[in-house]
Amino acid sequence: GLQSVTKWEAINQLHFNKDSRLTRSFLKSGSKLRPSILDEIQELRRDVVFDELGHLSLKQRYHLDPALKVAVNEYWKRLEAQEEGARRHRESQANLEQQTPASVGLDDFLKEEDSEQSFRVQGLIPTGSTVTVVGARKVGKTTFMYNLLNSYLTGAPLLGAFETTQVSRRIGYVNMELTEAQARSWFRRSPIQDASRVSIWNLRGMPNPFRSDLSAERFAKEVSSLDIEVMILDPFSGIFTSDKRNSLDNDEVKNFLLKLEAFKASSGVSELVIPVHAGWDGSRSRGASSLEDHPDAILTIESDKSGVRTFSAIGRDVEVEPRVLEFDSSTGVLSLSGGTLRDTKLHSLKEKMFDVVLKCPDISASELA
Repeated sequence: GLQSVTKWEAINQLHFNKDSRLTRSFLKSGSKLRPSILDEIQELRRDVVFDELGHLSLKQRYHLDPALKVAVNEYWKRLEAQEEGARRHRESQANLEQQTPASVGLDDFLKEEDSEQSFRVQGLIPTGSTVTVVGARKVGKTTFMYNLLNSYLTGAPLLGAFETTQVSRRIGYVNMELTEAQARSWFRRSPIQDASRVSIWNLRGMPNPFRSDLSAERFAKEVSSLDIEVMILDPFSGIFTSDKRNSLDNDEVKNFLLKLEAFKASSGVSELVIPVHAGWDGSRSRGASSLEDHPDAILTIESDKSGVRTFSAIGRDVEVEPRVLEFDSSTGVLSLSGGTLRDTKLHSLKEKMFDVVLKCPDISASELA
């Protein structure tokens, strides 16, 4: 015999492919299923009509297919709700921020005396700045960071060329990349002699201290209690957090950098130094352009095809053209050679030319070239 079904079951199975959510929304809307010309034809030639319906545009199917119409309207409502929710969230966050300072007349502004720009590392790292150190993998960023640490601790000129003001408090080092064993080995090979004023966080594979506002606030209190003056966050890709996890999203990166500035202020840290992995050409930060715009100075370490490594810097009141880096493996000390990269290459070329001319005095200019 025939098995009786309820109205709900009939609509749910025949019209909405057993999707209870769509069935419920349809019945709540008070809509009625009225046979259309397509429905009548469908009774006669189901295979033909289904094929024809499948070739209609979405806009046409929206008006002919009640299930699709309900699904589209539901999705539309969710999008509107998400947009309104995001707007309200931004508004609530803005209400928690400090008020924008009032304007000041330009004439009054110009009457104020300028304070001379102070530098932690003369001509390279301004006091109170946020600095990035850009370089490709294996180019020597970590070695440079240990040399910078040593200059901070001792006041020795960085790279033998830049006068450095010794820190009076402590230095913090957040290691997000090396294992504890690797970090210990690298520190032992570094020129650092006095480790008593350095606090290190080995956080590879551990919770990120900047994963949330609450954890960043707790971390700032810990840093403040340790009296940290300079903080190194190594590397940026290890500490960067966002909802999208997208290092190419300028807004996400910019917002995170602003959070770091807030952390710097609340923790009492004077300077932040952040190593950043370079992109494919080795000369620019990998990821969003905000990483190039935000820092007060960008220090860059590069290596050419012949393996010659160079150091350069650019920023606000900072400009150092590329100079060759020399490394003493016995001491772990990096230093700058006397000339620029161009001077070094010209000197090398001259040496090769003189060697050829001495061996072949009758060589022509074209042959020499």
